[in-house]
Formats: sequence, structure tokens, C-alpha cells
Amino acid sequence: MGIILRALIRTTAAGTLAGLVTVSGMVLGPLSQSAQGDWLTATTGVNLRSGPGTTYPVVGGLATGQRITALGDSTGGWTPVDLYGKRVFVASRYVTGDTTYRAADSTTGSTTIVGTATTTANLNVRTGPATTYPVATTLGKGTSVSLTGQTSGTWTQISRSGSLYWVSTVYLTTSATAPAPVTTGTATTTTNLNVRSGPSTSYGIITTLARGTAVTTTGTTQDGWTQISLNGSLRWVASSYLSAGSGTSVTLPVAEPVTSTETMYATASVNVRTGPATSYAVVTTLERSQQIGVTGRTSNGWSEVVWQGAQRWVSSQYLTSSQPAPSTVVEPISNSSFLASALVGSVGLGTTVPAITPIVNTVESRWPVVGPYYGTRIEPGSDHNDGRAVDMMIPNWSTTNKPTGDAIAAYLQANAQQYDVSYIIWRQHIWSVARASEGWRPMADRGSYTANHYDHVHVSVN
Repeated sequence: MGIILRALIRTTAAGTLAGLVTVSGMVLGPLSQSAQGDWLTATTGVNLRSGPGTTYPVVGGLATGQRITALGDSTGGWTPVDLYGKRVFVASRYVTGDTTYRAADSTTGSTTIVGTATTTANLNVRTGPATTYPVATTLGKGTSVSLTGQTSGTWTQISRSGSLYWVSTVYLTTSATAPAPVTTGTATTTTNLNVRSGPSTSYGIITTLARGTAVTTTGTTQDGWTQISLNGSLRWVASSYLSAGSGTSVTLPVAEPVTSTETMYATASVNVRTGPATSYAVVTTLERSQQIGVTGRTSNGWSEVVWQGAQRWVSSQYLTSSQPAPSTVVEPISNSSFLASALVGSVGLGTTVPAITPIVNTVESRWPVVGPYYGTRIEPGSDHNDGRAVDMMIPNWSTTNKPTGDAIAAYLQANAQQYDVSYIIWRQHIWSVARASEGWRPMADRGSYTANHYDHVHVSVN
């Protein structure tokens, strides 16, 4: 999924936190009461503490304008708030309440729960149904969440600590055992068919399958719905729109796992799709020279590939078995913010957020062997999609330049605050500011060296 891991809470620089210095000329918003579920907005940089007083340890911080959820009333000048699922405290005079964003139902004081789901990856929880909304917290893989039945596009509303939030439907499943489902056979869709995260229309739509698509079934049904395995997760479709063949009882074959047989390279910027035609949804975009695993299966000029462990398709004409020579094309960027040498063969830098520029320029000046750089691209659920990430390609990554990638990853880790880094991925390991105490954590196999980040260092910013 390109795992989304932005931190909500970022302690501001020493000397600017409320309670440490006097902020002259600033109008602070006193807060005497704040009900559970209300949003609080920091009126200045302020510490978050483990208890209601300055004698308690600092456990985080809010920058001016950042929001956080209240967990109860303000008492003695301190308000309990939710920090990654933990109860911590903020000085009430440095935050202001906003009941516009109150999550609990204003009429009943409670939220109707229609079911539960489980996260299939580390998952950002947001205040609204889009990546433009702030991240309230991050849930670990395998976390159970309560569903309200409300959806918006590819987003699902959940209830947590009495408040309503939104998560990407793609990373939810109604099976606690995902993403390793047991499969029993296949069926075929008889019309364009919505795939949902649970067995009713109240659950969010994950994707839509075209008529005639083969799906892998698990043998589980519920109230007119059939459970299927899709991209390693358990999903649901309406049983009435599935056919096992001619309508007679048949023995369905056991589905085989999707594995690659060889590695190929993109000859140009090319879309990766959910099926073998341009009518299928775009999952991500490969850049020139980017490698991907192929299964050997083809269909009408399309090659089946493995992207992040899932079966996907790429137009065969844009794949080659040998790595193309580096492109000499320079990406046109009108503001000249990037070093000229970094633009050769790069794609998507011109639409990245400003924090990406100093990262690229520093890496290019310190390690000129690196490149090209890949910034913004179509990849729903990824920081690349909204320009907050860059992939820095490492030539000869498996031999002579492995130490270069190691050095870049270590440098960005050590200077994460300076460059506003959220997380770094290198050689199938991830390090994030939010979980810095855990060090570099291993990641699951996504099916190719590129998807596993062996040939490039990925960095996301806040």
C-alpha cells in the first residue's frame, strides 16, 4: 500500500513550547471546559505531558494550529487528550475548543456501531475522508476497529474512544486472520461488481471488478454475500452476481499464489493497473528503468506483474528484460528550485511539496551518483500521490553503491527534524519518527526488489 505513516504529533523546537517561555503579544484562547470528542486547536507550540501538571514528563507536543481530540473536561487548568490511543494532558490555556469537529453524535451522545473490521497494515486515522485531512493517530496492523456504516468514496468511518474518524477502506478487512486467507476455488463476475470490506452495502467499496473477472472464493458466505480473497485480504461481493460456470455444480480449483518468475524493467513512465486493459484502475506508476516482477502470464498485449504482493498488469510494450540506459531528458521545472543535475531522468519533482526540495538537493550534492529521483505519481494511499515522498534511485544498489544507500538512509534518519522527515524506507526496512524508539523495522515481502526498496531510498515528509 505503500504504507502511509505520517506522525500527527511533532514536538516543536526547544524554546518555543508553551510553558517554557512567555509568548508576548499573543492572544491565547482560555479553555475552561471541553467535552469528550471535541477537537482542540493549539494556539501556540505546547507540550503534551503524561499527567496534569508541569512536573510530569513531556511525551510529545503540538505546533501552532495542530488539532487533537479531547478525552474529557478540563480540570485544574489541564485537559486530557488522545495521543496515539494514550491519555495525555495539555495545558488548557494554550488550546481552544472547536465543537464543529465534535465526533460523538450531538443528539444521542453515542455512535451506532454496525460491525468491526481489522487493519491489514499500519494505517493512518484521519479527521475526514481524504488525505488532505489531518492524521489523528496511526493504528498498527491487526488492530480491530468499530464501523459506523458510513462511507465516502474509498474511505470508511470508524468510531474510536467515542469519536468518529476516517480510514482508507483498502486497508480494512472483516477477517482478523487477514492477510493470509484460506482459498477454496474461483468464480466469475456476471456484471460489473463492487467489492466491499464486509458482507452488506453498509461496508465501504474497495474496488469494482469488471464483468467476467475471475475471483478467488474462500467458501464462506453470509446473508447473500460471498467472501473472496483479493490482493491478500478478505473481501465480500454479492453472491447473486457470481457464477461458477454453466450453473451446474462444479469442483473449483484451488487458487495458486501470485509469484514472479523473472524481473523486467519499465522503458518509460507506465501505469500499473488492476486488470489487462486501460479500463482498469491505476494502482501506481512505474518510472523508466524501475524494475518489477512478472509472472509470465500475458493477455492481449498486457503482462501480469507482482506489485506489493498483488496481481497487477502492465502494458507489455513498456517492459524489457534488460535495464534501459539512464535517460538524458531533463524534467522541466520553472522555478529552478532543484539542482540541475538532479533533474536528469527524474519525474514528478515539480509537483512535490517544498520540503522535498532540500532533501533532493542535499543528496544530489553529497552523493552525485544517485538518481534519477521520482516524486509525485498516481498511487492512491501513498505519500507519492500528494507529493510528500521521493524515491532516490541507487545505481548498482546490490554491489558497489549499497554503502551509498546506507549512508543516505542514516543521514536522513539523523537529521529527520531538520528535513521534516516522517519516515524512511530502505532495503525492506522502515524507520519512522513516530516509532523512532523501535529503530529500523522489517517490512513484508512485496514481490520485487523495487517494491521492497532495495534499489532506492524512499523518504516521506510531514
